Amino acid sequence: MSTIRNNIAANYIGTVWISIISILFVPIYLKVLGVEAFGLIGFFLAFRASLTILDLGLSTYSTREVARRVSIGWKKTKSLGSYVKTIELVYWAVALFLSFIFLIFALFFSEGWFKLDVLEPGVIKKSLYIFALTLGINWPVSFYRGVLRGLEKQIEYNYVSVFNSTFRGALSIFVIIFISPSVVAFLFAQLISSLVETILLRNMVWSSICKMPIYKASLVKFNIKELRTTWQALISVSILSILGILITQADKLMLGLQLPLKQLGYYTVAATVAVSTSRLVDSIIVAIFPKFSSSYVQGKHEIMERIYKVSSDAVIFIFLPVLVSSIFFSRELLFFWTHSTSTAIVAGEVLSILIAAQLFTKLNQISSNFQFAAGNLKFLVRINILAFILYLPSLLIAIRIFGAKGAAFSWLIVNFVINIYLSCKVRKTLSFSFASMQRFLKITLALIFVVLPCAFLKLINATLAIELFSLVVIIALYYGFLFKKMWKDLSLGSSGDL
Repeated sequence: MSTIRNNIAANYIGTVWISIISILFVPIYLKVLGVEAFGLIGFFLAFRASLTILDLGLSTYSTREVARRVSIGWKKTKSLGSYVKTIELVYWAVALFLSFIFLIFALFFSEGWFKLDVLEPGVIKKSLYIFALTLGINWPVSFYRGVLRGLEKQIEYNYVSVFNSTFRGALSIFVIIFISPSVVAFLFAQLISSLVETILLRNMVWSSICKMPIYKASLVKFNIKELRTTWQALISVSILSILGILITQADKLMLGLQLPLKQLGYYTVAATVAVSTSRLVDSIIVAIFPKFSSSYVQGKHEIMERIYKVSSDAVIFIFLPVLVSSIFFSRELLFFWTHSTSTAIVAGEVLSILIAAQLFTKLNQISSNFQFAAGNLKFLVRINILAFILYLPSLLIAIRIFGAKGAAFSWLIVNFVINIYLSCKVRKTLSFSFASMQRFLKITLALIFVVLPCAFLKLINATLAIELFSLVVIIALYYGFLFKKMWKDLSLGSSGDL
């Protein structure tokens, strides 16, 4: 079995487990903490994700750089330890700075930030203190994750990921049920689990590097030359990262500032489900990026082309039943999950829209990773500037007129437009076309296979239990037919090539 399939399999196992943990625990968080507290948590998560703007794309660049150094010869591999040590120290310096700045902000400017119904201002201040510490502790995680992906240690990374998600969820539930049913206690549990995650990932990175045949402890030191070289390459990557973060987190941040926190809580529930479904294909996208980078630097462009075509098809076919079922049964699925009628009604209005947007987001991510590996960074900067110009004005107007539903529609439209642009660029680069009749027929047949049973279930107005059971059977049959073909395609040739 090829390395890429091993990585995909490991990523899927980790992703499925994390999704299960999320699905099981979020209803408990909602019930114990309340919608307003969950909205506050959602705002913190969006804010933390927005702060990765300061990452400047360095974690993604590190994945590419590590993959290249490992694949093109011992001289570059020899300098790997020095590169990792240098960038690691930069990350920890930024982590300390962010924690300090956020603590100062929490001390003087925390009150009056949110429109509160139940929570007290003192709770907000304490929550901000804990969040500031968590932010600093968790900051280098993206770098360690990027290095492990570049080393193609994705199996080992998933061991840590599965353990930490389980530990994080179990600790959070224990704390809010048996110690204190408050958002402050919940965030403290997140702080502890973040510390554990950071320690484990750091140990795994350095353990992997130390085991390499060319490793020499004397070479592992801070190197200002590595920093200069990396910084020169990061100018375009930084702009790209900043624009990407602003675009992906703008909906939640603007909803939090323009609408009551409770509305953001409902939107966060829908967004959580949408992101969880996108994890069905994240395993593929994460596994192929290092292979894009190593294949490009070795001049194996035919492998890049095949990886691109097969992974894009896989994303489309894997996502189709999820999207269709959310269109027909979004409210039923949310009610079964949360046992809250109001959550099912309000969040259900935007769930299918956000899932459709996630499909195009993931297709865009594959195209962007291809261009990133090929070094076409200026093109990616231009496309993100276009997305930014399209998205922000439409988002502001849509939220004022349509509320949360408007934010979801804006996110869908901008991703659809960008997908068309990126697809055209890739077709020109690789001299092939996705617009074949065979591909169109396959997608049409897959849609019919899922749409007709879902429409029939909706028409007969069956009970919730029958609807959900039938839906599980339909999707299981679909993936059963799909699995063998996709698994064969994802081998992408012989193990010797990959």
